[in-house]
Amino acid sequence: MLSFRDYHTLQILESYSQSNLPLDALLRNYLRLHKAIGSKDRNAIAQKIYFIIRNLSLIDHQISHPVTWEKRILFMNSYEPKNNSSLPLHIQYSCPKWLFELLKLQYDELVLEQILKISNTEAPLTIRVNTLKTTPEDLEAELKKEFTLNKCSSSPLGFKFTKREPVTSHPLFKQGYFEIQDEASQMAILKLDITPGQHILDYCAGAGGKSLAAAPLLHNKGLLYLHDIRSHAIKEAQKRFLRAGIHNAQFFDPIKPLPGNLKQKMDWIILDVPCSGTGTLRRNPDLKWKITPESLSRLIKEQQKIFDEALYYLKPGGKVVYSTCSILEMENKHQIEFFLEKYPSLKKLDELILLPEENSHDGFYSCILWLDDKRPK
Repeated sequence: MLSFRDYHTLQILESYSQSNLPLDALLRNYLRLHKAIGSKDRNAIAQKIYFIIRNLSLIDHQISHPVTWEKRILFMNSYEPKNNSSLPLHIQYSCPKWLFELLKLQYDELVLEQILKISNTEAPLTIRVNTLKTTPEDLEAELKKEFTLNKCSSSPLGFKFTKREPVTSHPLFKQGYFEIQDEASQMAILKLDITPGQHILDYCAGAGGKSLAAAPLLHNKGLLYLHDIRSHAIKEAQKRFLRAGIHNAQFFDPIKPLPGNLKQKMDWIILDVPCSGTGTLRRNPDLKWKITPESLSRLIKEQQKIFDEALYYLKPGGKVVYSTCSILEMENKHQIEFFLEKYPSLKKLDELILLPEENSHDGFYSCILWLDDKRPK
């Protein structure tokens, strides 16, 4: 008979097999419906689930077939780490074979092994200071009264906690003094030479993370326009902007599309396109099992379509920053080459290429493109 924890672990994993929801959302929904599960049990269940998903191939290599979630859970109850160096790398680090072969074309074996190793660890908890409300020095002093945290190495506005902390329940978070944001995203926005008074369109805004980072650069002068095809994401962005004390923003979703009079009006377009998420697998390990060669091909076409749509709003002399949380060149470097060939009026200005680093930033890519005074045909 399964223990209390293992019973709920099994229920969640079986639901995961039949759901399109991200693992974190599915886990959150399940725990919300099962309030009788205490905090210690919740943490233990979540840790076991994430360990299993991260190490699925390695676990399956060591248990009898046919493989089931229950067998995987029971195996974990007596699991002891051992030297698996004789196994192929894609099994050692539980990377789908097709994805491993794709990465192998880009990176030498030592770099690739490091990527896979880091992708199976827990990501750090990183925050960004909202400089509209406080300074990095003041926030650090306040948070260090309760937590252990360190400055980020590349972002002057970022701090990393030494362990997972319930920061979203902290009064300073609720008052908008800081946001949770990976250091890579912070670095990408800080590279933009945004000035007060400019108009910025975040075309795939999601819940507004990058716009929240860009807003302080405007000093409440100019306008931010947030657009996304998901109404629930835009609603979440509105809540976050209100909390952050940012008032120079307009929000657009499918119910309220972008007006035509914004054509060629934007100084900046932030284009954080849907992608494979291969730079964030330590945060979202389920992604590596959900993405396929076919879905990757669809994503690449979708990225190109979104770029075409967004460019409609860029004014001559404006800039677009194209970004992904992918480490695949076909979503990054090759896409930029495609855009530059299709639109000769675009010029490449700057590029940020990051691989996931231990206790640091995720894998990330961004490229700034400038549109000269001739509109692309």
